[in-house]
Amino acid sequence: MTLGEKIRTYRLLKGMTQRELGEAVGFKKSTADVRINQYESNKMAPKADIRKAIADALDVDVAALSEVNISSFEDIMHVLFEFEDKLGMKVEKKDGTTSLIFNDSDKNIASLISYINLWQNQRIAMGMDGENVSDEAVRDYRLWEGRFKTNIEVYYQDKKDEIDRFYKKDVAAFAKTAKYAKKTSEITLLLKDIIDAGISVSTEKKTFGTGNMAPGFTFTVNELLAPPSEAARKHLARFLAEYRHFEDLGATCFTDLQMTGKALTITYYVRIATFSVITSQVNDYLDYKAREAIQGDFFRDSFELSFQADLESHYNMIEEEIKTYAAKIKADEEGAR
Repeated sequence: MTLGEKIRTYRLLKGMTQRELGEAVGFKKSTADVRINQYESNKMAPKADIRKAIADALDVDVAALSEVNISSFEDIMHVLFEFEDKLGMKVEKKDGTTSLIFNDSDKNIASLISYINLWQNQRIAMGMDGENVSDEAVRDYRLWEGRFKTNIEVYYQDKKDEIDRFYKKDVAAFAKTAKYAKKTSEITLLLKDIIDAGISVSTEKKTFGTGNMAPGFTFTVNELLAPPSEAARKHLARFLAEYRHFEDLGATCFTDLQMTGKALTITYYVRIATFSVITSQVNDYLDYKAREAIQGDFFRDSFELSFQADLESHYNMIEEEIKTYAAKIKADEEGAR
């Protein structure tokens, strides 16, 4: 579909005439319809600022009015070749169907997999895979597609806000005690308590160049919003309070939401490379928990001794590390300007 065809498609979905769209963009009434007609017929291509104005008037993302034009099967094949080369896509044929396969566990394409899952969930929610789909449903779905990025960003932000509201009082209550962790091993023990309380936890990391890394701690959003016990809720509130305290001390903190299958997850990142000691210890504990049921008492006692020894010998002072890395990141950013 050409850029002009995309403009026309979204204009009609919004029930606007060419003149109405042109006037909404800011063209003179006498030439508004002519200008839009020139764009829709591909006689002229709108400049970047006008394309943005058209997208705003149509209430769609600018990306929905991209210049990518796939008009033949050959065009599609070259897009698929790009998918194969850059995204590791494979082709599978089974039972009379052809499927394009992406590896859900490939961290390099986590956002793509998340987008695909959100797309599938929306199709189901809007009944697009059923029989006798109404014209109105198709229209609403096409408009949702046009605002895909914006819709997803709003959805993610709403969930982050919901989590903040849910724990607001508990976080504030903990903050009043000012009994924040001083050593990274205390955060490890907090995450251990969260795991023992029945909350799913996993670890991630993002790299920003040599020696510059952000460890992350991932939770399922539904579990955060419906903790299985009061103890779990208090542990989670303390984690969120500690996380905000890291930021108050000067750490670069950020979150990332992803739709893994049907579950929405949120990862809390702290851009302090030495905090990777926490993720390493948490991973050791998760591995122990995964094998605990099939091992005996000796395995449990042995792990507890080695785990405690590791906590006592491998830790970092939180405030010192944050100050060190905050200064390093600032120096790196200033050097890159």
